Amino acid sequence: MDMTSGDAAEPLSWFEASEQVLDPLLNARMLLALVEGADGAELLRAMHSTTTVADLALATGLGEDRVRDVCAALIAGDVAEADGSGVRLTPAWAALTGPAAFAPLASALRLGDVGAQTLGDLSGGSGFAGLSSGDRLAYASAVSPDPFSPGIVAAMRGGAGVPDAVRGRLHDGDRHLELGCGVAGRILCVLQAFPTLSAVGVEPAPDLAAEAERRAAALGVADRFEVLCADAVTVRLDGPFDVAFWSQFFFPAASRAGTLATAYQALRPGGMLLAPLLGDPSVAESDPHGSSTQSLSLARAVHGLWGVPDRSPEALVQEVADSGFVDVVVSRAPDSGVVVVIGTRP
Repeated sequence: MDMTSGDAAEPLSWFEASEQVLDPLLNARMLLALVEGADGAELLRAMHSTTTVADLALATGLGEDRVRDVCAALIAGDVAEADGSGVRLTPAWAALTGPAAFAPLASALRLGDVGAQTLGDLSGGSGFAGLSSGDRLAYASAVSPDPFSPGIVAAMRGGAGVPDAVRGRLHDGDRHLELGCGVAGRILCVLQAFPTLSAVGVEPAPDLAAEAERRAAALGVADRFEVLCADAVTVRLDGPFDVAFWSQFFFPAASRAGTLATAYQALRPGGMLLAPLLGDPSVAESDPHGSSTQSLSLARAVHGLWGVPDRSPEALVQEVADSGFVDVVVSRAPDSGVVVVIGTRP
């Protein structure tokens, strides 16, 4: 329809508006719930290879009619695809639930629940520390790599997800420090990938620190990894360290300068500080309404409600430089969305 200057578009009806914006959101919400149910019933595991409805019913103990309806909904949602007379996961969902998954699917889905719960109360709560223990453990598990995944460890050993400026700094015998280690997914992957390294993790939440210790023991690296349940500002450390990793997007404003001072004092001269960003802010420039931009903006909103200030790459560079570090730069991993600010202790 031709529009002349001053003409206004006809307003959408409720049904048109719902079809455009509300229905997709509601459908996605229900599809995620269905995926969670299918994962819990072991349907997704069974669908890694082509299988029939009858075999799925037999494997899960569910009725064939129910399995058929679930499979139809998963196919409509691009979670699964028909393959002859059977059904299997699409390649994307096979990767999300496969042996090289970054995090277990159940943890990733729980992360969404915790974020939604936080965003549902814009008046703000008591921060990350105020979450229930179960929610805190789930969120921490989902935002760090799964150290029980051989595929993730192998990929890290090969340099996947590691910025170029860091790849040459994983030397034999190095000591690593992680401030805000959570459940220690990242550092436990590093310790398995590089067996000559040792590390200390500092985590103020007792439940997360206990889970980090449990994981280290289960993976057989407890002799090279010490967990300190302490405040990163006041912790006493037996240094020096060669690399310090600061999970800065979990640190509220009041603790940031003190934590950077701890890292500075703990590092040897020439030691490296790594501070990751929450995501790659450059994605918004190329696709301002894309899924990556939406994910990043929602994550920023969640962490903001927890009292954590958002830092652009430039602002984080300045914050690190103001703490005495030199040669502070932004570095990106070429094969992932990992962006870190790197500084050197003079």
